[in-house]
Amino acid sequence: MTFVRTSYIIRTIVVQPRTQVFAPGELPLVLLALCDERPLKPYEMIDELERMLGSGYRPSPGAIYPALQALLAERLITARRDGRANRYECSAAGLRLLNERRSTVAQIEERTGARVRAEHDLRPLLDRFTERVMHVSGRASRQEVERVLEDAAKSIEQLQGGTTDVNK
Repeated sequence: MTFVRTSYIIRTIVVQPRTQVFAPGELPLVLLALCDERPLKPYEMIDELERMLGSGYRPSPGAIYPALQALLAERLITARRDGRANRYECSAAGLRLLNERRSTVAQIEERTGARVRAEHDLRPLLDRFTERVMHVSGRASRQEVERVLEDAAKSIEQLQGGTTDVNK
């Protein structure tokens, strides 16, 4: 607890300690892995890290921007202007470093429970799937599409040996 004196009244302010998720030097490597997946803006990286690590962790811009600047200085990522912000993507040198440090990335994933490497991410597959399904929009009945999607979801759940039925 921190005690703050304002005029003659003393108030107690509860300060939430920040959780340190990454060891020194790990955040840039994680950002590099995220940039390998697809070009990202810094706020998208922050959102992605929060999604991967849970709502209890939200990296500050004060941690993200210096890490990105270090990656840029080492030419491990490239920046491209996209609106008001830059979009960062992995360079050839960054890909080589990621390949060399893949065991370190695996250790980070193991410790945090997050999957930062693109090969674990289903989003590209889901995006491709969504694009294909949208082509039949209006040409197939909603009920038929819903039935097929429900069957597909059940089959995918069986791959992990259980169900995560949200309707139960």
